[in-house]
Amino acid sequence: MSQKLRRWRNLALIVPFAAMASASWAQSTLPGNSTTGEALWNSNGCSGCHTVTKARGDITTRAPAGMSFDKALAALNAALNGADLEGNATGMQGFAASLNTTNRNDIAAYIAGLAGPAPIISYSPTGGAIFPATAIGASASATVTIRNTGTAALTFATNNAVTIATGGDAADFRVATSSCPATTLQPNSGSCTINITFTPTAGSSLTRTASVGLATTTTTSLVPLAGSVAVAPPANSAANAPSSGGGGSFHWVALLLLAGLVPVRHAKGS
Repeated sequence: MSQKLRRWRNLALIVPFAAMASASWAQSTLPGNSTTGEALWNSNGCSGCHTVTKARGDITTRAPAGMSFDKALAALNAALNGADLEGNATGMQGFAASLNTTNRNDIAAYIAGLAGPAPIISYSPTGGAIFPATAIGASASATVTIRNTGTAALTFATNNAVTIATGGDAADFRVATSSCPATTLQPNSGSCTINITFTPTAGSSLTRTASVGLATTTTTSLVPLAGSVAVAPPANSAANAPSSGGGGSFHWVALLLLAGLVPVRHAKGS
């Protein structure tokens, strides 16, 4: 038997690992859950004899165009049907009934090297909250909506799930209310909100920035915040010049006298 044929026969040996799996493993929205597939592959120490690296090599040797989920699944299904992709008997037909579609997809996803399912935090507005120009001491508010666009559930921490992160102009921003703490968002389903208040304090910078920190059971993310300080117009600008009164008339007469445009009457006897 050629070395190439032996490789494909060895690939068939991955099936007993999958036979130990329970049908209760969750199916993700990906072609397969590679995290679950890895757990099956490593069960009972079988991975010590049959490494996933070798299995991948066997598949790519036959299909030089590269690895894919479809190629890995085809190799696994062929072994379960009793013959590998080159027609060599595997003797694995007895395990086929104990493996459902989910089990097979999970193992194929792991062989193919797909990333495991994971949540992804998305927020709107997409650039984070941007507050209008606000005077020192005044306040403005904004709302950020959080969604999960990943492939696994997103669960927020119970305590300190939503806070203003340190750094920047953190003192100018405050989380007023939030529906996110202790909330679980399923992939592409539901949302939670964060209401933030911007109250700029005295300072030289007209631009203020900070971030909202989101703590989940798996990671920490930041949502950017940005606001600006409203500038008051000068107290005596040309557009707001004081109106002329009696003193203003005297000022103009004095200028005309100096210019010689107004005759000066001399008192009698002068």
